[in-house]
Order: sequence, then C-alpha cells, then structure tokens
Amino acid sequence: MATILYLGLEGVCFARKCDLRYISKVDRGTGCRDPLPLIRTIAAVANAQPELSFVLNSCLVQDLGYRHIINSLPIEIAAKTVGATMLGNRVHRRPNTVTRVDALRGDIRRRNPANLLIVDASQTAIPYEWLDHAIHIDSKAQRDPVATLQRILTFLDSASADDGQVRPDHASEQ
Repeated sequence: MATILYLGLEGVCFARKCDLRYISKVDRGTGCRDPLPLIRTIAAVANAQPELSFVLNSCLVQDLGYRHIINSLPIEIAAKTVGATMLGNRVHRRPNTVTRVDALRGDIRRRNPANLLIVDASQTAIPYEWLDHAIHIDSKAQRDPVATLQRILTFLDSASADDGQVRPDHASEQ
C-alpha cells in the first residue's frame, strides 16, 4: 500500500533562513545553498521505500512556487513528490490565513492516505491528532542522520506491517 510522507522542508532539508531563488537546475541534487545533512537521509528513504510518496508541507512552496522547490530537491525526493499542502506560485501576495497545521489537516482529509508519516522540524506544524504518526526533527536528529534514518524506516516498516490501517480514533477526527 502507498505511504505518504508529509515533509516539512524548513529545518529538515534546508536551513530555516534558506534563499532558494538563486538555485538553477544544474544545482539539482545539491539543493539549496544551505542544505542540511538530513536531505541525503530523506533521499535514502525515498530509494529504500518504493511505495513512498512525498507531499511538501512548507511555506517555501508559497514563497517560491511549487516547481522551483521541486527543482531544488534531490532527484530521489523530487521524482516521488506528488503535491503540496500549500498553494504555490507566490500566493503570499494575497492574504492567506491558513496555517501550515490546518493545511496539513485538510490535505490528510482530502488524500485520505492508508499510511502517513509527518517529518517536520516545527512542532506547531504537526496536528495533535497525528502526533503518533510524526517524527519531530530537532538539532539532535540533524547531528545523527543515521539514527534519524533508522527511526523513519522503522516507522514506515511497522506501518506497512499493520496493513496501513488508520486507527479509528483518527478516522473519526477526519
């Protein structure tokens, strides 16, 4: 069964104050000027999990546009990215009152994935009802990408062993 990994980019793949505007297609694979070590770990997860798809949950999509962000990601992640929770094409020029956490909730409701994992560096971007399906990336996780890789792969393996059944307490909240 397909699994969706909701990926927060800021603090996971790129430094929080990253400037992606100057990345060309030639730089694909190295990503932003300030890529974090975990970006290679996430790419390794993409290679190890053939059924895995990515959905971006990042304000960078709003600021820089979906296609620009896809072009700045390693090819392993970009090829498996199926969408984003936020609208792209610099919609910040229009007032937007939807928070990342609400956009994520809405996307989970719309896609209704059999399995999901949220990987984010911002605890406020993880819906409380999905905390048991989330891995919070802190500075320790950035310093030890091998342990973080093991945590992600263990979670994905256990989710597929459970046949991807979303527990009833989450189904009623959707």
